[in-house]
Amino acid sequence: MSALWRNRLPIKTGRIGNSLCSFALVILAALAACATSPLRWQQLPRQVINDTAFRHYATVTRVDGSTRHMLIDEATLRHWQPGQPMPTNTLIVMQTWLTDTESTGFTKHMQADGNFSYGAFNPTQPNFATRVDNTCASCHEVSEDVPGTITLPMLNAAVAQGWPMLTQCNRAGRIPCEAHVYHNFVPEN
Repeated sequence: MSALWRNRLPIKTGRIGNSLCSFALVILAALAACATSPLRWQQLPRQVINDTAFRHYATVTRVDGSTRHMLIDEATLRHWQPGQPMPTNTLIVMQTWLTDTESTGFTKHMQADGNFSYGAFNPTQPNFATRVDNTCASCHEVSEDVPGTITLPMLNAAVAQGWPMLTQCNRAGRIPCEAHVYHNFVPEN
């Protein structure tokens, strides 16, 4: 039994107790309505790379002037269940723009065993080939939400709202931002 249930406060009956119960029911009803609201992933900007359709769900700007665009494949979004583990074969692409004309691409692919494999490609010749790479995986393990998916809070918000999410990182280069950065974002519109 969790500490929350062991240490719960008794709700007294009477006017205050009934008001608290009513308030709790309203909150539960609102949460249920949110849980059943339609997902708006179809409104996210679409990009096709090597005949695979992706949706742009997040942008991370960095202090060195680089920008990262996060894309997820449409096939995954068709079966998306917020709060559930990412399905096998999820494909995420990160386009890293170092300047207006210079970029590189990175991919990660959810394997059947629940782990990601990683890859990199030249944007002029996209290739989604991946391999198990502990170097890449170790940076992505800072995620507290789903192992290997630091931007999951941004993905959940983008899918729910139909807009890519935007955040700013105070780090340069390829070092992942602190985890709180991926929880502090605004719609990119």
